[in-house]
Amino acid sequence: MKFYLERVGLTCHFRNPKLVSDSRFKKIISNRLKYLFVELWHSYISSATSNKLRFYKLVKNSFGKEPYLNSVPIYHLRKAITKFRCSDHNLEIEKGRHTNKKREERVCKVCNKSIEDEIHFLNNCQNYNELRTHYFGGGSGTFNWLRTVQCATKEYAFKLGNFLTKAYKYKTKILKVVLPPNCDMFGCHILFYERYFSACACFDFVCSLFFLSLVKVFVEFPIMLNCNFYARIFYEINK
Repeated sequence: MKFYLERVGLTCHFRNPKLVSDSRFKKIISNRLKYLFVELWHSYISSATSNKLRFYKLVKNSFGKEPYLNSVPIYHLRKAITKFRCSDHNLEIEKGRHTNKKREERVCKVCNKSIEDEIHFLNNCQNYNELRTHYFGGGSGTFNWLRTVQCATKEYAFKLGNFLTKAYKYKTKILKVVLPPNCDMFGCHILFYERYFSACACFDFVCSLFFLSLVKVFVEFPIMLNCNFYARIFYEINK
């Protein structure tokens, strides 16, 4: 008993057991253990160098139950938020950790431009701009992603949960289209043209003219067409 009391800094109660009543002593022990645990938690979080905690310590800086666990009654949204905050997801930054891939090689397969970590997925990857605009009111880099992930309000929590579930589905759908190396979604129109040119060989002269004129329109007015449109069409003809 003396050993354990010394470990928690309460040796005085061993030397003078009648200093406080039994019920009061239990409360003192309980509060002391809670205090030491919280201090250990803060110390571990602040000094952690583990890749697993690299994101978590950005969004969690105080010990306690997160409000969104009570404010979001929909299970799949609450689960999506929790898994994202704890880096329990299928982003390349986490998948690469399981396969010992170097950090700089864990590139986003949707845009092939940057490392696919939580910040890139939530705030930077331009292929999710439509979803960002819908849920956060702006495209990449235009909203406070940290405050959003911290779920400061019920509204933030619901928006984050919905964005994550929709973005995961969108990513899964996009990656069903097999892209060549170093080709991002903004280059999908190249594959789109190629598919139509090859299709021309299978039709008669009239059909060929039709497809070539269609491609001509796409080439002459690329700025008028959203690149995600190319991706969706290419996905449909590859199903």
